[in-house]
Amino acid sequence: MKIESERLLIGFFQASKVAFNSTTRDSGFNEALKILAQATDVDRVYICKHMTDMDTDEMYFSLIYEWASDQVEHQIESPNFKKISYSRFSLLEFYENLSKGRSLKFVLKDLPVDYRLGFLDARIKSIILIPIMVDNNYWGFLGFDEVNTDKVWTDAEEKILVKFTSKLALLIKEPSKEKQSRIKKNNPKLNLMDEENLFSAFADESKPELKFIIDILNVYSRDIPLMGKEIEFAIEQKDSTALKYQTHKLGGSLLNLGAESIVEICHKIEHAAKENIFDDNVISLNSQLQEKIKRLVAEIISLREKYLIEIKA
Repeated sequence: MKIESERLLIGFFQASKVAFNSTTRDSGFNEALKILAQATDVDRVYICKHMTDMDTDEMYFSLIYEWASDQVEHQIESPNFKKISYSRFSLLEFYENLSKGRSLKFVLKDLPVDYRLGFLDARIKSIILIPIMVDNNYWGFLGFDEVNTDKVWTDAEEKILVKFTSKLALLIKEPSKEKQSRIKKNNPKLNLMDEENLFSAFADESKPELKFIIDILNVYSRDIPLMGKEIEFAIEQKDSTALKYQTHKLGGSLLNLGAESIVEICHKIEHAAKENIFDDNVISLNSQLQEKIKRLVAEIISLREKYLIEIKA
């Protein structure tokens, strides 16, 4: 799996957990879009809702959620994006494809000039639109705009995004807290990693696709030891800036796995780094951290092997 796809896979995992566990749909969706934007390194991520004008029967879409970088216009603040007719994109057959559950992705320079005219932001170089299907009915779409590069979206990336829109569809259909109260996973908790916490990102699925979970565990089993080594090196060099960054980064990854006991150690080391403290207590905390990382990685590998056996069964 390419690095870009791995990063998106972890972004999918984190965004799914945020969207599913948030107290409100608005806060969950907005934070999830931010995570996906960072994971895909694009300038704008948004959700548009499919609508029909009751007076004219005109079909259009309306921008309802958006994350945008400082480099681009925040379109949600513009009235121009409250009602965009599909007819603007008739040559690209937006409605015909999206309503049938088919994704659209373009590098705009490869399109004929007249096909590009519908786009309101002329700076867009690359775009992908993933339909959101609620009970097999077209509800709207998730979109990604890139203005700096001619990004080519791979099939692997598209597959991950399609899976994420299936989670959005569930949350659109049923509020997250109500869903969360109904669905409980009976997965045994591991010593350091909370398997139920891991599965909370897939709590909407009666039978989660284990390959996705295995891919996520593969990335974590590789990256967590590397982050641990970076922390050790930062302590050896007495580099408080690097230490703050690495402990914060590791803590976030561990929190997603439910390894809260290790997250607490990261927070203590991060606090010491903020105070530029490199004493015996920090050395002791790091020793504890490195030992727990080894145990955690062993648990991750064991869990991965268990799922591999289930797939083959």
